[in-house]
Amino acid sequence: MNRIASFLIIFGVVLSLKIIAWGESGGPRALGLNHALRGAVSLNEGLYINPASFGFTEKYSVETQISFQNNQRVYNTSIVDTRTSSWGAALGYSRVQPISEDVVSDHQFHIAAAKRLGLVSLGIGGRCFLNNERTEFNGSAGVLVEPHPAMHIGLVGDNLLSKETREVGVGAQFNVKDILLLSLDGVKKENKPGYDILAGAEIIHARSGLSLRGGGQYNTERTFQSFSVGGGLSLHKMGLHYGFKQDLNTELKDQIHSVALRIFF
Repeated sequence: MNRIASFLIIFGVVLSLKIIAWGESGGPRALGLNHALRGAVSLNEGLYINPASFGFTEKYSVETQISFQNNQRVYNTSIVDTRTSSWGAALGYSRVQPISEDVVSDHQFHIAAAKRLGLVSLGIGGRCFLNNERTEFNGSAGVLVEPHPAMHIGLVGDNLLSKETREVGVGAQFNVKDILLLSLDGVKKENKPGYDILAGAEIIHARSGLSLRGGGQYNTERTFQSFSVGGGLSLHKMGLHYGFKQDLNTELKDQIHSVALRIFF
């Protein structure tokens, strides 16, 4: 009960301060890597991509995001706690606000839990999507394995309760001397032909706290889908991150910009 209460208190404080932001689910780090994080150890972004991914961490982390995508804004705040007990937990809230005043806003609530068992982390997540017209529930489940300290492999099933949007993804991330992280994911969406191949790279300079990211997405039926870039600065127990993604496939050529402030300890 103490753990649940602490989550709710921190969550309420963050929302009351209204340090909120907009962005595609996962935040600017995930955006900069084109969401190639299904096989990566993660904090807040793991809540949206692989619920097992934060099981290998031991931190408290609070992140607030802001992002734009053509005709809508997304405000998001999330909390991760992997220190209080052997179970890791995460909670997030997103408000999708269309720029048009004639369209109602959507509200999304995310929750996830992860348990590390030696070299394996198991995770399960759920989300509730609601507005004035409808309410929907969905879920995800994932596993992350550490066969080597410099390598992680993940498997994720997302939108498990919906045939139309259900997807399965696998991924791997390689750590090259704590300077370069390389990620590669493969995703099969039930309502989309072919397979999506996502790749990302992150360069980290530990002394300065700077990081640079880039990624791309390729579909085996429709060629290149998107590319992304991003960066961040982490000093002491606070980080500021930016991500950008350019869609190459749709007629609108969607662009997404995302900025986030993260506090971790």
